Amino acid sequence: MLSAPADGYTLALFSNGTAISVSLFKNLTFNPVTDFVPVSSMGYFDFIFVTQAGSPYPTLAEFIKAAKQKPGALNVGTINVGSTQNLAAQLFKSTAGIDVTIVPFRSSPEVLIALLRGDIQMAIENYSAVQSHIADKAAIAVSTSGPVRTTLLPDVPTVKEAGGGDFEARSWNAIFAPKGTPPEVIRTLNAALREVLDMPDLKKRALDLGIEAKASSPDEILDRLKADIGKWAEVIERAGIAKQ
Repeated sequence: MLSAPADGYTLALFSNGTAISVSLFKNLTFNPVTDFVPVSSMGYFDFIFVTQAGSPYPTLAEFIKAAKQKPGALNVGTINVGSTQNLAAQLFKSTAGIDVTIVPFRSSPEVLIALLRGDIQMAIENYSAVQSHIADKAAIAVSTSGPVRTTLLPDVPTVKEAGGGDFEARSWNAIFAPKGTPPEVIRTLNAALREVLDMPDLKKRALDLGIEAKASSPDEILDRLKADIGKWAEVIERAGIAKQ
């Protein structure tokens, strides 16, 4: 990828996981900030905090209260260590000031199975993974991870609203190009992405999957990448997660 021609025909799909990888891996073979140039964001999505139907914690405020009353007694399930969901759980522990056990699973279905059989008391997952369980009333959405409520679940408070402290964890996807790609090419690609991502049918389809389709300026997504590199580096260090 790094030796690919910088002509606008070879592009890279970056994500929040790209920002995390800077601190998670010992020998990352590229620097996402200096080896690439930004084109535009493509989409953003929040994570959903869910408890089991019939749980004694039908709200996030009640979960936080119980966690403070019984430190270490409650389990929160996520997919693998170092995923955005997993680091969001670590961040939540810190901002909410609680002691819970974060249990990693290999896949989203395993997380949801553990929740429904009571092995964990709360799960943090993306909308597409929990949508059917919420619709079937097998799980309760108690909070969302973004800075504002998601239009997918407008009645569900954000973590910050629910008393979880200064918390925000969003994932995103974006297009970057190899360093040296001409500015006029970047402008052309950005304009094309803005046009496509503003199509009503595409926006609706993306929203059905829990994704807010949204273009950005190159500077906006670069700033987001840099901010998330620093943010998740602090979370990884505080949680004592070993580099892979």
